[in-house]
This record gives sequence, structure tokens and C-alpha cells, in this order.
Amino acid sequence: MNKELAKVGELIDNLVSQDPKLRFESISQIKLIAKTIGEKRTRKEFIPFLTGFSGDEDTKTLLVLIKELSGFAELVGGNDYIYSIFPPLIKLTSHEDVTISEQVIETFQILCKDFSKEDFAKHIFPLFKQLSLKKWMSYNYTACGMIPLFYASLEKEQQEFVQKIFLRFCKNKSTLIRKKCCKILSKLILLFDEELIISFALPLLQEFHQDSQDSIRIQSVDNCVSCVKQLKDEQIIIQEIIPIFQTLSEDKSWRIRHKVSSSFCQFCSNLSEKIILEVLIGSYLDLLEDTEDEVRSIGSLKLFDFCELIKTNSKIITEKIVPKIESLSTDSCGFVKSSLAVSIVKISTLIGKEESLEKLLPHQLVLLSEESAKISLPLIQNLHYVSEVVGIEPLMNEVLSSINQLSNDNDWRNRVAMIKCIASLAKQFGVELFNEHLLDLSFSWFTDVVHSVREEATTMITELTKLFGVKWSNQFAIPKIIQLSNHQNHLFRQISIYTILKLAPIIGEDSINNNVIETIIQLSQDPVPNIRIYLVNTFIQLSKHINQESLNQLKTILNKLLEDVDQDVQYFAKRTLKEIEKK
Repeated sequence: MNKELAKVGELIDNLVSQDPKLRFESISQIKLIAKTIGEKRTRKEFIPFLTGFSGDEDTKTLLVLIKELSGFAELVGGNDYIYSIFPPLIKLTSHEDVTISEQVIETFQILCKDFSKEDFAKHIFPLFKQLSLKKWMSYNYTACGMIPLFYASLEKEQQEFVQKIFLRFCKNKSTLIRKKCCKILSKLILLFDEELIISFALPLLQEFHQDSQDSIRIQSVDNCVSCVKQLKDEQIIIQEIIPIFQTLSEDKSWRIRHKVSSSFCQFCSNLSEKIILEVLIGSYLDLLEDTEDEVRSIGSLKLFDFCELIKTNSKIITEKIVPKIESLSTDSCGFVKSSLAVSIVKISTLIGKEESLEKLLPHQLVLLSEESAKISLPLIQNLHYVSEVVGIEPLMNEVLSSINQLSNDNDWRNRVAMIKCIASLAKQFGVELFNEHLLDLSFSWFTDVVHSVREEATTMITELTKLFGVKWSNQFAIPKIIQLSNHQNHLFRQISIYTILKLAPIIGEDSINNNVIETIIQLSQDPVPNIRIYLVNTFIQLSKHINQESLNQLKTILNKLLEDVDQDVQYFAKRTLKEIEKK
């Protein structure tokens, strides 16, 4: 206890130290100080001290201070006293750095998450009024950011006051404040009724989407999405909202076009299929031909999602969407083709077998033949969508070629990703085709130079055993593992032990007793001590899946290893034997 008090005393002293590092370390532990001095002294003494402290520090220190204050609710006595934490937060909003204001807004959200309507009216609304009347940009910025926190809890008269203040913020000369207003508007729209959206939000949206600053115009995309989500009148949407959205889709800034392309399906998901086909599909197709790679890429990634919105009109998909796929599949940008690869396989499920074979398959084969793993791998990972529609045969040659290429990829992560696909591919191929084309390749990964690849290969074998059965495992997998246990590289012998352990719950005691136990006995005599230790440490788990005869053989192995030349082997053998004999 004395040590704790001494530590807290040192932290308090360091808060006023001339050394910035010491002050920073103390600030990061102010919750410990508050907990030690108690709720009352924290409210009466410590919070006022922090209010005075919060003016002269660097941004990094102040951000830590704000974050720590977000966890002070219980330290000041709970909800009834949360308002006592507000003074240092208000002081902090005077800093011009927007990151500080953002952190303050976030902290208010955390502190007030359990506030009642009365609490918001008593503590937060007056605070908003106080901040909104100040002339400094940072105060107004914080006030604007706080509006969605309490707006819904206010009475109508108070809401009208907030609306007037918000309008004033929207006309502010500061780009940062107008940007914040535009961002906040999308949240407010979700709190407005239809009448208020039309009379209040739409005029603002009209102004924002024509603002000279692209950082403001880009926020208008979310406003459009919020509007179509809330509005029920289709005519208002067609006449007012969609034209704004289409204008933004043609904006001179590629970042705004990218945002529109990213949000297009979300925007359309709240509209009828008729409106999408008659009014919006042209804008989406234009984005697929955009001059910027990033815009085409995100559009290609969302292609299937868009097609799902119009899936009852598969003819439109084949006539208008599929022709765009042809140019995208040969795009000069790899990112575009990589994004397309994710979507193109899924589109087959929407247009049927005949159309897929005739119009999609050629482009799927083009992407499969790409050398880049970023393009071919997504196709392999999602190949089941295609094979469910057209079968695996039309894709067989290209798939096998792509698998072989990926299995030798220089990046081990791509090899791991390929291995993760094998069980799904095995299901599509069937046992005969798998054994013919992929069996040897699957076991080649057990001798990969990267441990993660070898480890993933063991998971793959367990999945294949579940899929094809114990008989298949005894015929094909177990012999390969036994062969691996004799490999000259001790790391590969070790992975054989790991594989046996993974397979044990699946293949059962008969297979272990008949096919594996001799290999375990052999490995117990391995010249490398680490192999013997690794083997011994698997016995406890292994003992759960074997019969009494095999268990006795394990005990015999352990008893022999009690006299091993290596002391570590002796130690682990003794420990394991004790555990097994308890059972």
C-alpha cells in the first residue's frame, strides 16, 4: 500500500515537472491518481487542476489526456457527476488542432452514452449554446460535432434553436467548419422527418454539393444516401436527390467520383429496381469507364452488388453489364482486374449456365491466366460460384495452371492463401479428379521452406479427410505422412508429428493403432532431441484418441525416454507420463 501511495505521489509531482516525458507518463496514468485520491477529491481538486494544466501541452500529450478523461465517469461518482469532467474538455477545445476537437467530441459521446433526456437538456444543451456563441473556429467546430449527440433528446423549441445555429455554421467561411457541417448533416437527416428534410436539409445539400472545396462536396455523397434512406416520396428523390448524386458522379475530382462509385449500391439499395434501370444505371456504367484507375477499381469491386439490385432483369445484366466486363478484364491496371475477379465469378449465379458459358467464361479464363496472384487468387477463392453454375470442367485447364503457378509463388502468403482453397476445390473436383490432379501438389506443401505454409498444409489435410473420409486418409494421406516422418530434414519430421496429432480425432483409434503407432515409436528414437521433446508433448492430446493397447505403447516409449541422454527429454517425458497415468 505504501508503495502504491508513493507511486501516486510521484505521478502527481511529475504532472508539474519541467521534463515533458515525465509529464506525459503521468498524464497517461491519471486514472490511477483519481482512483487513489477518491471521487470527491477528484471532482473538487484534481479536475480543476487538469483544467488549468490543459492549456500548454503538445498535441500528443493533450490527446492522451482527453482519452484518459473519457474513462473518468466512475472515478467522479457516476452519471450524476459526469458534468464535473466537462471543464478541462471545454478548455481543450480552444486548441486549433482539429484532431483535439475530434477527440473531445468522441469523449463527450462516451461520457454521455447513458444520459437521459433531462441530462442532455440540463448539461449538454447549455454547453452547446456556450460553445456556439464563441467566435473561435475550434469552439464552433466542437459544437457542430456534438449536435447529433443530443439533438433527438431536445424539445421542439430547442431543436429549432439548434437548427438556426447549424445554419450559421454552414455559412461559415472556414472550410473545416463547412466540411464538418456537411458531414454532420448526413447524421441529422436520419433524425429528421420527411418535411424537415425537404425544407431544411435539401437546400443545404444543394449548396454543399456545389461548394468550391472538394473536401466538402465529397461529404455530400453520404447526405444523398441518408436522404434516399429517409424519404418515401419517389418524385422528390427523382427530382431533387438523384440529380445531385449524378452530378457528383461526374465531378472533376476523382476522389468524389470514387466515393460515389463506392456508395452507389448503398444509394440504390433504398430505391426501386425501376428507378435504378431507368435513371441510374447509365451513371454506374460511366463510372466503370472512368479515366482514373481507382474509380474503375472500386466500381468493378461493387459490380456483383449492383447486379444483385437488378437480378430480376438478367437480360439487362447480359446486355449492359457484361459488355463492360470485356474491357475491364483486359484493363491496363492490375487493381481493376483484381477487383473484377472478386465480382465476375459471382455474376454467373445471376445469369445462368448458358449465358455464363457464352459471355462470362472467356473473361473468367482471361483473369485466371494472369500471372499476378492478386488477380488469379480471388478467382480461385470464389470459384465455387462458377462451378455451381457451369461445372468445373470448362475451367479445368486454366484452374490447374493457375493453382500450379500460385503454389510456387514467391510470396509465402499467397501460397498459404492457395492452400486454404484446396478443400473447396476438392469438393468441386471430386475425389477422383482431385487424386489425379491435386494430390501430389497438396503434399508438396509439407516440405515448404516456410513454417506457416507447412502448418496450413496440416489443416488442409484434416479438411480433406473430413471430406473424403478415413478410408481415403488411410490410403493416401497416412502413407505420405509416414514418408515425411523419414525425411532427412528434422523440421519436416516435426510437421509429420503435428499432422498426426491433428488427424487423430478424425481417423480414430483403429487407424492410429494400425497405421501410425509404429511411426510414433520410430520418431521417439529420432536423433534430434527437439523432435523427441515435440513428440512427447503431443502424447497427452494423442492419448484421448487411442485404445488401451496403443496407450500402453506410449507409456513404454515414455519410460524409455526417462533414461534419455538429453535432460530436457527426460523432464518432458516424466511430466507427460504423470499426466497420462492420472487418467
